[in-house]
Amino acid sequence: MLEQQPNPIEQTLVQSLSSEQMQLVANWLEAEKLIRIKEGYRHSDLTWSLNWMAYKLRTLAQSQQAIDL
Repeated sequence: MLEQQPNPIEQTLVQSLSSEQMQLVANWLEAEKLIRIKEGYRHSDLTWSLNWMAYKLRTLAQSQQAIDL
């Protein structure tokens, strides 16, 4: 996988979210993936991207929760 530079807009958005909000967005991404699969759209790039974004958000949310403790 290529190392990408962080997108400043995405960074600003994620920094403005609480850990609970990040969890909600991750849940929404997974629900969206399941909807797409149910509709018959199973393109591997889409499902991989949605899974990866949800994973990243959950990881960030857990890190933020640990810092807040």
